[in-house]
Amino acid sequence: MEDSVSTAATIGNNITVIATIVDDGSTNVDCNTTDNIVTDLNEAVGAIDPNDIQVSPEGFISVDQELIYKIRFQNVGNNLVNRVVLRDELPEGLDLTTLIRGAASHPYQFRIEGERTLVWEFDNINLPDSTSNEPESHGFATFKIIPHSAVVITNTVINTIGEPADVKPGDMIIFPNPMRNYTTIRIIPRQVDLNEEEIESIEVFTSLGVKVISLNSLTGTRVTIAVGELSVGYYIVQVRSNKGILYVGKLLVGNL
Repeated sequence: MEDSVSTAATIGNNITVIATIVDDGSTNVDCNTTDNIVTDLNEAVGAIDPNDIQVSPEGFISVDQELIYKIRFQNVGNNLVNRVVLRDELPEGLDLTTLIRGAASHPYQFRIEGERTLVWEFDNINLPDSTSNEPESHGFATFKIIPHSAVVITNTVINTIGEPADVKPGDMIIFPNPMRNYTTIRIIPRQVDLNEEEIESIEVFTSLGVKVISLNSLTGTRVTIAVGELSVGYYIVQVRSNKGILYVGKLLVGNL
C-alpha cells in the first residue's frame, strides 16, 4: 500500500486518493460489496510534521458521525529503523466500543493499554531514513470511532459582539462570541411556573467531548466566565437550570 502525493501537487488544493477492492476472479465471494471503496481527501500543504495525527471530518459533528483518524510517522534520522511503536490515548469523549481499526502502511500488532491507550507495534518494519529514501521513510495507521456526545454541532461561524435583542423564552445566548477575555452566558427563562428558572451548572467541552470547564451551584440567569486556559477554537457549552432543563450552545474562542 502506498500513501504519497506527487511533489508537483499545488499547495492548498485538495488531493483525493480512492482505494477500491476489485474482484480477482477467485472462488472467494465478497459477502458485502458496499464497503469496497474508500476515499481519502486531504489538503496539500507546504510542510508536514514527521509525526502527527489527523481527523476527518474536523470541527463540529453530530452524535452518530464517524471520525476517521490517521496517525502519520516518518524516519527523519540517518539510519534504518527496525521497530516503530505508536501510542494514542483516546479522549474521554470518544466511545471505545465503536473503535474499528483501518488501513496501515506496514504489518503491525495491536493492543489497548490501560483503559484508553491504543498501541500499534511495527516490528521488523525496516523503515529507511528520509535522506536515503524519502518516499519510503513514511508510515501511517488509521482507525474509525464514534463520539459519546449527543450534541449536534455545525461549522457555522459565530459572530455576536453585544447582547442580542431578538431573544425569546427558552433561548440561551452567549456574548461576546467570539470570546476574547470574558464571555457572558444567559438563559431566557421558560417561565414554566411561578418560580424563577436559574442557571445551576455550566460545562464547557472541546469539539471531541473533553470537559474543560465545570461550574456548579450557580444562581441567576446570567454568568460571566473568563477565558482562563481555553485555547483558540470551538467549544460546546451545556447549561443546566434548576428546573432540570438542558441548554446547549456554541462558543468560539478567538485570538487573544
